This record gives sequence, C-alpha cells and structure tokens, in this order.
Amino acid sequence: MIDRIVILIYLVFSGFRANRILTKKKKRFGVRDDNLGNIFEGKTVIILGNGNSLNNHLDRISENMPENSITVGISLSTLHPFNADIYYSEFPNQTRIKNNNKYYLSYSRIREEAINLKCIENNKLKLFFDHSCLSNVHEQYSGLELNNLNSTFFYHIPYKFNKNIKQLSITLKTFYFLKKFGIIKNNILLGNFSLARLMEMALSGKSKKIILIGCDFGGLPFYNSNRSVLNKINENSEIILEQQNKTIHTTNDRELNIITAEDMINVFKKVGRGLGCDVQHYLGDL
Repeated sequence: MIDRIVILIYLVFSGFRANRILTKKKKRFGVRDDNLGNIFEGKTVIILGNGNSLNNHLDRISENMPENSITVGISLSTLHPFNADIYYSEFPNQTRIKNNNKYYLSYSRIREEAINLKCIENNKLKLFFDHSCLSNVHEQYSGLELNNLNSTFFYHIPYKFNKNIKQLSITLKTFYFLKKFGIIKNNILLGNFSLARLMEMALSGKSKKIILIGCDFGGLPFYNSNRSVLNKINENSEIILEQQNKTIHTTNDRELNIITAEDMINVFKKVGRGLGCDVQHYLGDL
C-alpha cells in the first residue's frame, strides 16, 4: 500500500511539473503544437526500431498492413526506405555531447537529417518530439527546423520506482489511470527510453494492440543489409555503421539495469492484457 501511495504522489507531482515546463519550453522556442487527439484509440500500433528483424518482417507488413493500424518509427528506423506514419525523436543534452561528442551528436544528426528526407517525401508526415529537442543544444547542433514541421511535443517522466517488476507494474497502471481521468495530460509520457515512452503512449491512448518490430536489443541493425538511405545522408555515418559490432543494447544489459528492456516489455504485456491491449514483440513470422 505504501508503494502505491508514494508512486501516486510522485506521478501526480511530476505530471503537473512536466506540463508546466513543457508549456514554458514551447513558448520560449515559439513552436506550434498540433493537438494529439485520440489517434491510437482502437488501433493496432506498430512500433519500428532499427534492429535486423525490421528487414525480416517489414515487407510483409507493408504489403498486408493490419486493418486500422498506425506505424511509429523510433531511433534510426528513419534510415529505412519504409515510411512510417509517425516518427519520434529526441536529442542528447549538453552533458552527453561533452562526454561523447562524436557518437551522440552524429547519431542525432543522422536521425534528424533522415527525418528531413522523410518530410520531403511526405509533407503530411507527423512527428513527435521529446522535450529535449526544445533546447539551446538542439538549436546549436541540429539543422531541423521544428517550427516548419507537423509536430507534437512531449515531456517524459522517468521511471523512478523500478527496483522490481511489481513496482514497475504499479507505476505503469497508476500512470494509465491518471491519464484516463485527465489528471496527467496526454503529452506527458512515462519511460526512461524512447521505446518505453511510445509503448506507454499507445497503451494510454487505448490502442487494441501494440506490435514491436526491429526492437531486437542486440545483434545487427537493419542497415547491415544495405537497405538504408545512408547514401543520402551528409553527416558522417561511420559511427552508425560501427553499431554492427554491438552484441547487446545498453537498455537490455542486466549488468547496467535492474529492470532490462525485455523485462519492461513483459510488464507491458501483463498490464496490457488487463487493459484490453495485446502486446506482441515480433521476432518470428507474421
């Protein structure tokens, strides 16, 4: 009971604080903000990562898209020829850039340059931006003009209570009901990394199914098979190609995380079942 009360207080306080900060950031940087609406309600939300399983399944999905579905690309899925309905992007803070300028800056610039290319191909493309993009750092290092895009901005609250699966489950369910009753706004997300935030957004948005493709947490990224649009990117892409040597994603490394990315997905599966949402992590055939 104590866990539930503490988690509730933390989420309510953090939600109000996040909304206030996001409002100030949007005003400061003078950005438009499209109304999110109920775009996920009753739909199948397909979240695309940049793992190699994207190549295994995306052709079949694009040819036989599930009825009433919407696709959301995260990370470097922007480099895949497939055009998602929505892309979600974030940007490193000043500390990360200072600590590892080459990797984080190149990674972010490549992602946003690819977003620019996607917008040229589809001027109706919808973009979701984390509040980290509303920053002096983004203005300094990015070539992406946020004001000229069909964008919605979000503020994320990190998982503070993640010492075990039970705490994470309670946090997710509490956050869902706080959103359901309007205590926390729809543009406030929960999660320490992009996949967690997008899954929470889809779950809280009352989607009927969430499908994860390309969320492999290790092994080769999809662009090892030369199906990417890296040849159109001006930013030096060597740092991205080096990812082919990674065997496990940091979010799924149990030496670095008490709760790994796979643990988090399993919590979403369990909580989702109770809320009428089927969560599938696709590594097999469709």
